[in-house]
Amino acid sequence: MSINDTIIKRTENYYQDEFERSVAHRADTVAFFWANYSNIVLAAALAWIIPGQAAYFSFLALIPTALGGFIASRWMRTRIPTPQLRNLSHLKAIEWVFLGVTLAAWILGLGKDTPLLAQTPTFVGAIVGVVAALVALPLISKAQRARDERRLASNEED
Repeated sequence: MSINDTIIKRTENYYQDEFERSVAHRADTVAFFWANYSNIVLAAALAWIIPGQAAYFSFLALIPTALGGFIASRWMRTRIPTPQLRNLSHLKAIEWVFLGVTLAAWILGLGKDTPLLAQTPTFVGAIVGVVAALVALPLISKAQRARDERRLASNEED
């Protein structure tokens, strides 16, 4: 039994029935969502608080949720295929505004010691990166899901 399976078993033992487990799962989903957004805000704030070039260490604020998400995805992929991300239209307009403002604040914080005009390439790069992600993520997730389905099917046959 892996450490992740042990964590799940221990956590499931907290609840008395399937309904409680289902509600707890939903609560964990909400917690993961807010942890992601909180860490993005934390990274932007740290970029303003940490002096000089050390402000780039603000990226470290994203490691805990990124690592947790990576571990969770790896565990999940041994049991079910990766969910297919068709597009990012599930994000509400307020989330897009929030992410845009927070990303801009982060970039400005990282370059707080440089003239605003000198940060233009960073903003252009961020916009290009977001557009590339919007195009690539659905394609990557579709291919990943197909690979997972083939792998899981071959594992069932064995």
